[in-house]
Amino acid sequence: TTASPTLTRLSRSLILSITSMLGYTPFTADITTAFLQGKKYDPNSERVLWIKLPKEAEQILGLQGDHGQVMRLTKPMYGLVDAPKAWFDEAVTRILETGKGAIIQHPLDSCLFLAYDRPIQLGAEDQQEPKLLAIFGIHVDDLFGAYNTEDPATLEIINNLQNVFKFREWHSGSEKEELTYCGAQISKTSDGHWKIFQGDYFKRQKPITIPKEPQNKDLPVTENERTALRGLLGALAWPATQTAPHLQATTSLLAGEITSATTKTLESMNKALRYAKANSDVGLEYRHLGGKDEVTFIAFSDASFGCRNDHSSQGGFILLMVHKDVANGAEGHYNVIDWRSWKLARIARSTLAAESQAASEAADSLLF
Repeated sequence: TTASPTLTRLSRSLILSITSMLGYTPFTADITTAFLQGKKYDPNSERVLWIKLPKEAEQILGLQGDHGQVMRLTKPMYGLVDAPKAWFDEAVTRILETGKGAIIQHPLDSCLFLAYDRPIQLGAEDQQEPKLLAIFGIHVDDLFGAYNTEDPATLEIINNLQNVFKFREWHSGSEKEELTYCGAQISKTSDGHWKIFQGDYFKRQKPITIPKEPQNKDLPVTENERTALRGLLGALAWPATQTAPHLQATTSLLAGEITSATTKTLESMNKALRYAKANSDVGLEYRHLGGKDEVTFIAFSDASFGCRNDHSSQGGFILLMVHKDVANGAEGHYNVIDWRSWKLARIARSTLAAESQAASEAADSLLF
């Protein structure tokens, strides 16, 4: 593989939940020139890359003589297909070496790291229960996590991270009540209560221009209009999968209409954008729900039989963290952990068949 893996939405949701549950302080960081920090190539490797320098670079280096001189590339750089993976491998190595055994890579998400107050041996039964000091994830060159500001040992972990990486920016929730991570705003509502949403992102999106003549008619779109439709759909699909589950079903259904789109599809797309803008302040909220022994998870699933243009069915589920009393019928808050709305893979011949597929996916997510 040549790509750099990224922190999953599920892990991000759990970081925010742990932040609220333990009263930790969230932080975000941006690493400077990440791709240039990969490991050097093995000088004995058969792979040798030569770079032709532009004139400006020759002048900076003070090279004389004929132009067109080349230099051997000794480490990854922007533009190389394997640079993202090389950077990720280097980042993981630095993080684990910094922790000296007290920082571990989560076995289910290679981009998630847990920092404890003592070295950890996964699977060891006789070790004293460790104390979690920090939890953080890496998304290419962005870090997002939370740490315990009350424990002096945490300061050493944070300082070590800042020493091994060249951060362009480092922001802590103790200094700012709103952070930014991968285009999303993370704001503090109250103590132990954080919200993630993409209000500023929605404000920048523009509707598709529809000529007056085809308005309110069901006419095939032009290729330029289809391109604009794909662009706006992609713009809304990103927040739908990150912070706005209330847009997930709409974007999924509209994606199924791209190849046979009409002016009605364009109007539906603009309507979805108006709805998103009107609710741009709606996001995911994470509260203190209780101790780790007091919370559990529940899932809701649903399906709509034959609702798509090709008469296939749509399924969906949402996974929540709640206090155990809520699972037994009491009223209480919840933290959204995961969600999905999608075209069901198998053809359903009844509502029950569609509901069963959606429930099966929800149960699988809940078990995981």
